[in-house]
Amino acid sequence: MKIFIRNNLYRSKKFWLTKKWFEEKPIFSFWAKIFKLDFNINKGKYSARLLWPSIFPFIRTLIYSVFIIAIFETYSYFFPVDQKIFSDQVTDTLLSAIASVSGVFLGLYFTAVSGIASNFLLRATQNIRRYFLSTPIGEQYVKTVALTGIISIFYLLAKSFGHPIHPVGLVFLCIGGAYIIIRFWSVGSNVFYSLEPTVALPSIGKNIADLLRGVTPPGFKWDKPAIQNHQRRLVSDNLELAKDLINFGIKEIKLSNEQLHIALRYLGGLLFLYPQYKKKIPTNSFWFKTKNQYDSWTLADSTQIALALNTGTSLQPKTIKDFTWFEEETLDMSVNIFEFYAKEKNVASVFQGLELFVEIAEVYANDFDEEGLKLLLQKTEKVAGLIDLEKVADPKNVRYKEQMAFIDTQGRLAIGAVLGLARYLDTASAESLSTTISNIKWYSNRDIYLTGLPLSVLSRLESTASDLKAEMLIEGKQLSPEWYIRTLCVQKYLFALLGYFKYLKTLHSTYFEPKLGKLLAEDQLGLAVQLVQRWIEFTHKYNRLVGLIAKHIEDCVPYHQVKDLSWIEFSADEEYKTARDREKEVTDKMIRLLPRLMTMPTESDMPDYFGQALTQGVQACYEACEENDPVRLKAIFPVVFIASLSAFDMTRVRVQNWSEEQSKIIYSTEPLINLYELSGFAKLYSELYQNTELWNVVQTPWDTYLGGIDAVQEITRIAAITNYRCGLFMIMPQATLRTNWQMRFSNKMREQGLAVFPDSRSYDYVNGREDPAHASAVIRVVTRSGGLSLSTGQTVFFVTYLSQHPGATGIDLPDQRDMREQIQREEERSNEEENNDYE
Repeated sequence: MKIFIRNNLYRSKKFWLTKKWFEEKPIFSFWAKIFKLDFNINKGKYSARLLWPSIFPFIRTLIYSVFIIAIFETYSYFFPVDQKIFSDQVTDTLLSAIASVSGVFLGLYFTAVSGIASNFLLRATQNIRRYFLSTPIGEQYVKTVALTGIISIFYLLAKSFGHPIHPVGLVFLCIGGAYIIIRFWSVGSNVFYSLEPTVALPSIGKNIADLLRGVTPPGFKWDKPAIQNHQRRLVSDNLELAKDLINFGIKEIKLSNEQLHIALRYLGGLLFLYPQYKKKIPTNSFWFKTKNQYDSWTLADSTQIALALNTGTSLQPKTIKDFTWFEEETLDMSVNIFEFYAKEKNVASVFQGLELFVEIAEVYANDFDEEGLKLLLQKTEKVAGLIDLEKVADPKNVRYKEQMAFIDTQGRLAIGAVLGLARYLDTASAESLSTTISNIKWYSNRDIYLTGLPLSVLSRLESTASDLKAEMLIEGKQLSPEWYIRTLCVQKYLFALLGYFKYLKTLHSTYFEPKLGKLLAEDQLGLAVQLVQRWIEFTHKYNRLVGLIAKHIEDCVPYHQVKDLSWIEFSADEEYKTARDREKEVTDKMIRLLPRLMTMPTESDMPDYFGQALTQGVQACYEACEENDPVRLKAIFPVVFIASLSAFDMTRVRVQNWSEEQSKIIYSTEPLINLYELSGFAKLYSELYQNTELWNVVQTPWDTYLGGIDAVQEITRIAAITNYRCGLFMIMPQATLRTNWQMRFSNKMREQGLAVFPDSRSYDYVNGREDPAHASAVIRVVTRSGGLSLSTGQTVFFVTYLSQHPGATGIDLPDQRDMREQIQREEERSNEEENNDYE
């Protein structure tokens, strides 16, 4: 009908003339009413759109209030009370007062919020504003105020209709009113400080921890891509909020160093916590962000190159998972704080902050997480580059000690990485690894993520589980034997372990060497020697780590039950040699600093670097003799020789105010006694190995020294010192060091086939046991005399060298057991035997 009327009108000329007249003739009053009507309709729609978002929270609050009231009314129904307990006037007054309190304190709260917002939020980012207006503690307080006010209004309405109010409801409202009043100060203070990271980061960190649990089993829909992606976005938003809060706090709120340090502690806590969850997250999870990876043209295959050339485009990137995005964003926030410290030249705060990351470096070892450790050290290297180290000569200066602590922490970061793996291997075993793999429920979607095995093994567990499920689907049963599955998993485990170890191995040259070179180039001797000290500790722990890894790999060999499957190659002997060579290298670096350390000022509250370097130097010289290494001995003994003489003079100055003269002499002469003993053992090893180069290296500095001074006076002093000490029946301060040398020399003699007391084959002059078979008269005398006494090295040095010096004429040098006469008789005896053989 409508179409029929419209068609007839369209055929009429009068219709079109009328339409034209209405369209062309201005009827302003009519148009104004139509426009006003249309404007009011649109305005109503806009008001509805504004009201609509608040409808559901309002209804939810009403329902919650009705639910609470229903509970009270149910209680009133089953446990009625006398209505005369409260008069109507008292009840009305109480309800009105509680409703008023709710309204007043709600207004006060938003007044406080508005005041803070007007001062700070104008300069804040959008997410900070959103966080400020929706702080958890503020939201909880507002909901409590609103709920108390609404229930009061409901009760007032019910009272106006004559409905009695149960006392339980009134008590509840009184408690709510008291809570509103008492909590106002606390909530207001928290809202005032809510923009500070120290207040915001705990709740943000808790949110992140909850979200992390959501992407790991048994979290809700943890294996669903949509949930994983959603959780990642929420965590990323929380990290972005934390970053903005830290930057806002630094720039606008002017946070103190202590507050920023607390922020660092929370960030460090997240990094410490994250590895526990990361090993439970599937490798293909949407939790991990993606990034592009471009191939090199020289390494690309022919298909990629041909496609790029024909299309005129570049090589197409690969989309790969970014497994360290969380660590990187968290570390970047930390670096921002360190940048602020660096601008303020606050080295102490940088040191304290870096200390928090030492334990984190240890945690990465539990997962063989090479990428995570690389990222941590890379970011801390960036922090180190921000610090401009000043050259401070006075060790008492606070700045000097702060810089020393800063360098020390850098060394401890690398040590922590090695120590973490060593601790892991101390508790891990091949048996426990095998048991864990055997107990895996391969057909479960989540069991492989709850094994606790290192993160680097997870990809193999996933592929194995996938293959077994496919096998079950095709064959109807599992055909792969347990020993085969275990071999695959142990293989991946060992390759991951070796990969992590190889990265730790590179720290020697990529981490410590550049730092030391830079410090020495800047003439920062104190900082350099502190770094070397930590470097030596690193090499010692690395040496022990080699042993742990070698044993662990050896224990896993029985699980290599597929012989054509590639297996880890680890040469324990080569790795031990490398570790030992590095230990020597770093120790020698410390020893070569001795000439400069002699003049470096020091204090009692700072380490004795000179004493440490000298002690390590004499030990290193002994080891060079023991290992028949004249090259190393030549490089370090001259330095140790001069340092030992200087140590005697320096120690005499230190002990000059001591009251006991005997203690002065004993402690000041210890460096000289070490030198005498060391020189004697150089002679002994030279004779034992029949290698004159060892003794020549030691003899040359002595010849030079005695030739440049009054030799008679010096040898007289040497004799007086040693004779005095020989007359004391006591254990000397460094006697253990020298006794250890004597024991090690005895063992070396046994290795050379010489019987040394208390061996049953040792030479016995009374019973006519066999002669010691050695070309050296000195060695035969030492062997025949029943082994080494407490001063054999020193005695050998006096007898074979010092007593024969022109300056020793008439001077009585100690000669235990008349060794000089014994050597002479042994030499004469050897000459007689040679003459008899010749005849």
